[in-house]
Amino acid sequence: MKGLIRACFLFIAVIPIGSVTVSAKSNRLERSRWIPVEVNGTKVGNTRAFLEFDADAGRFSGNAGCNRMFGTYTVKGSAIDFGPAGTTRMHCGPAMAAETEFLAALSQAKRFRFKGGRLELISGKKAVAKFIAAETGKPQDGVKLEDRKWVLEAIGDSKVGKLEETPFLNFDAAKKSAGGNSSCNAFGGSYETAGAGKIRIFDVISTMRACIEDDRMEIERGFYNGLREADRYKITKNSLELYRGTKLLLTFRGVDK
Repeated sequence: MKGLIRACFLFIAVIPIGSVTVSAKSNRLERSRWIPVEVNGTKVGNTRAFLEFDADAGRFSGNAGCNRMFGTYTVKGSAIDFGPAGTTRMHCGPAMAAETEFLAALSQAKRFRFKGGRLELISGKKAVAKFIAAETGKPQDGVKLEDRKWVLEAIGDSKVGKLEETPFLNFDAAKKSAGGNSSCNAFGGSYETAGAGKIRIFDVISTMRACIEDDRMEIERGFYNGLREADRYKITKNSLELYRGTKLLLTFRGVDK
């Protein structure tokens, strides 16, 4: 047994956090990818961390901020117990402190609640971690990615002003292609989606025109970077938002194709 533990240590670090029991009956937890927004009262900025639950297997998984994590959990009513968490062994400099605190918060959690659309993990009377749901893939008002021509309105927090040609993005479900115009160049690529609003836009190529008469080249760079970095999306009414984790990258307005 000891030899087995030594062999496994080359691949994972086991962090004891609670007792190991496998049975979960809550299905609300598993409906979303949960992204931490606060840990021990401190707001979480841009992070790779997330938490997902698999009720059938009684297992949780995700990312602690630097390393992938996985383990077992049990839910009984509002009580929750996280079993030992395995992690990969990458070192990410300053991010390691936040990762350690996040894992410690899981270890301290004794119950959970949903408050204001958020998931909170509680220890005693204190919320040791708060999460928002990345339920971004569900179409609202019947609108899906492929239903609209998406006109670029903002890059991060910066509004896109009036340009000679409006940047836009189209999705084609049959071809699994994403393309449009950056306001300077036509572009095209591929995309794939998964549950909980996950998205990947890749193999983006474009024409090579230079538009030096205004700020279209700067907008193009921000537009392309946002497409390549996006890992989830959200459709609300007639607006499409692309994110990387909790960071808003691009905002679009839907118009008829």
